[in-house]
Amino acid sequence: GAPHRPPAAVGPLSIRRTYHAGFRRSIDPGAAPASRFPDARPAGGALRSRPEPPAGGWPGAHCVRIRVIGQLPHAVRDGARIMPEPPRASANLPPPPGSGWPEPAFSRAEVDRAGRLLAQNGVAADALVIGHALDVISNWRSSHGFPLNTFQATLRNRSSSICERPVVAQRLKRVPSIFDKLRRFPRMKLSRMQDVGGARAVLPSVADVTTLSRIYRQRRTRHELVGEKDYVTRPKASGYRSVHFVYRYRSARKAVYNGLNVELQFRTGLQHAWATAVETVGTFLGQSLKASEGRAEWLRFFELVGSGFALVEGTPPGANVPEDAGVLVETIRDAARNLQVKEKIEAFGSALQVTGDLEEMRRGRYFLLALQPEDRGLTIRTYRGDKLADATRDYLALEKTLAGTAGETVLVASDSLESLRRAFPNYYLDAGTFVREMDELLS
Repeated sequence: GAPHRPPAAVGPLSIRRTYHAGFRRSIDPGAAPASRFPDARPAGGALRSRPEPPAGGWPGAHCVRIRVIGQLPHAVRDGARIMPEPPRASANLPPPPGSGWPEPAFSRAEVDRAGRLLAQNGVAADALVIGHALDVISNWRSSHGFPLNTFQATLRNRSSSICERPVVAQRLKRVPSIFDKLRRFPRMKLSRMQDVGGARAVLPSVADVTTLSRIYRQRRTRHELVGEKDYVTRPKASGYRSVHFVYRYRSARKAVYNGLNVELQFRTGLQHAWATAVETVGTFLGQSLKASEGRAEWLRFFELVGSGFALVEGTPPGANVPEDAGVLVETIRDAARNLQVKEKIEAFGSALQVTGDLEEMRRGRYFLLALQPEDRGLTIRTYRGDKLADATRDYLALEKTLAGTAGETVLVASDSLESLRRAFPNYYLDAGTFVREMDELLS
């Protein structure tokens, strides 16, 4: 907080003292106790507190107006009475009666402001700095639930027409992942982020992925295709391989969701095993290997293995790997031995304790996974199909709880417990498929 100054010299104050330590006390030590002042939060660029002064006014107090500039308030002496703000919509309110699905409660400009605050402060910032922004982001994220479910249903039907047992699942993007993306791309606006809602299909072969991609290109839809990226024929430098389609939702019947983006991913089981291993190792290293951040030797190892798997599937290898297949395999073998990859990955998931109500999980539609690698624990909360609003509220609360720790949480939808584990094995610290496929490659 700011040191005591004479009232005439009031300037920028710490937001922590302003909101919770009692604004007048930080100006005048003789002011009323902080408990006399209720909490306040920024709303639309203005913030006012609610107290009514006693007869004669507070001893030594000065009436102020607070303007929010960026993420810190600036106090200006003023003779105006402090009046309460009208109540605003909250992301924690239940959805409108009869709808069952959360709807956007804030303008895109407010969403973008919340995104900037998140990028500047991080998820673990003081709730008084970032609290309202997280409410806005949570509402924006949960509003993707209905469009995402629409695309997921179509994806499930089309995938099932290609193979018998496709793995299809959907997820709402984690706030830490939103923060990381906004930090890596400072000019990106949250309202235009393409993968806040995402659905994935894992198919047996590259031919199946190609067929599904062709179906999506050829079939007519009222929704707008705004982007397609083929990371199978043109892989990322990291070794990542998948096909992405990004759609903008359009509907005359559900116009409230119009303009929301949903990303669809199609990948093979081998590509999925690689991505799962990257996230599992990244979790235990405490590094975002998925975003190509972290220890160089691990990033190089996964780059090499990605190209090795590509050769197995008959797709192009990466540009920065040995051209000779034999040399590539030997390079992978050396890297795996030096890093003790197999031993470490097998140890990661060996003692994991999974907690949850098995009967509830069998009947559930949405699953809130909370992985705490330090305690070797995975907790699964289950929600019925009509409880998405409750699930998204708990999702945000859990993200706040785990902020600043090694823990991770994600809210997903899956049609069965088996599909849940097959779609998100990294939350079970299960990279067994990756190890088996790597052994096959090296043999």
